[in-house]
Amino acid sequence: MGGLFSRTISLWQVTPSLKQEQENFRKKAFHAAAKGSISILQELMTVPSCQGGIPLHAVVDERTGHTLLHVAFEKNRADCIRFLLYMGCDEKKCDHSMETPLHVACMNDALESLIAVLEFRKTLALELRDIWQRTLLFKALVYHSERVLQFLLSMQEQGAAVNCLSRKMRTPLQTAICSQNPEAVLELLRLGARTQCSESANAVRTAVSELMKRSQSGMMCDKAETILNLVLTAHGYPLHTDEPGVFQGLLVSADLKRFLSLHYKMHICSSTTSFDFLKNASETSLRQRTRMAASPKFSPLRLLDLARRVGRKSLMASGYNVVWAVERLQVAPGVKGLLLLKDCDHGSSDTNVLPASIL
Repeated sequence: MGGLFSRTISLWQVTPSLKQEQENFRKKAFHAAAKGSISILQELMTVPSCQGGIPLHAVVDERTGHTLLHVAFEKNRADCIRFLLYMGCDEKKCDHSMETPLHVACMNDALESLIAVLEFRKTLALELRDIWQRTLLFKALVYHSERVLQFLLSMQEQGAAVNCLSRKMRTPLQTAICSQNPEAVLELLRLGARTQCSESANAVRTAVSELMKRSQSGMMCDKAETILNLVLTAHGYPLHTDEPGVFQGLLVSADLKRFLSLHYKMHICSSTTSFDFLKNASETSLRQRTRMAASPKFSPLRLLDLARRVGRKSLMASGYNVVWAVERLQVAPGVKGLLLLKDCDHGSSDTNVLPASIL
């Protein structure tokens, strides 16, 4: 009797439980998805449930919440993704961080994976958000996934929201500014990204802040200044001088060669002609810039600049930005150039005279 009992215990210890068999099944399935091995996945489909078999669409990592599609998207296994979609796997299913396989694709620049879903579904769920309320567009910007970013921007007409807010009240435009991606900034502006979606979501302040950060760290500021130029061109809302930090940041951070152009655009975008705080710059390094800023040539009191202010502010009634609105105006190219401040890129030029092209 004792021998029979001991043999029974030994057999129980050697034979894995159903739960262990299921765990082994999951490991094999995830490994196959990571390798993109469709043949192994097909073999696993023949395993009966009594031996630990699980439908592929129901395979989930209990610790992370990842599905087979999460793993396949991370490794950009497009053919495997098509097979899993055919077998009923859902690209919208979230893990424990509220990230879908589509978010994972945007984090890993897995363009081929997104195209596979688009070909299979004929559409993409571009509005999906993670736990931080970030859409696919946010993910591509944060993780510098350039191929996916261009793909998502090209799908704007299909609904990629360029003015959505994350949980931290940031817009895709602000994210592109912080990522120092001038190409993405320009494309977002062309697609109608607002320069101010809320009190805290102000693209001009973000651009100046990034410029200051790089200037104080001794880093190259070319991209930061290019981005600030782009944002100022598109910004039609008034900048209030009750927040002088924006102007002071420009004063101390911009390269001297580009300072006049940037400062002049700040003048046009401001809500008042009073820049008294500039007179308080006492540091020797700021005196030259302060004198340049006080030059009569850059006085914002001129009739042309006042007219420009009114025109640009009116264009903001479109609900988007000046760049977006000007592209849709049926006016002479010279007028568009004035509204887009193109003549301001040459700080020493005399802009009191209207260009001949619009006379």
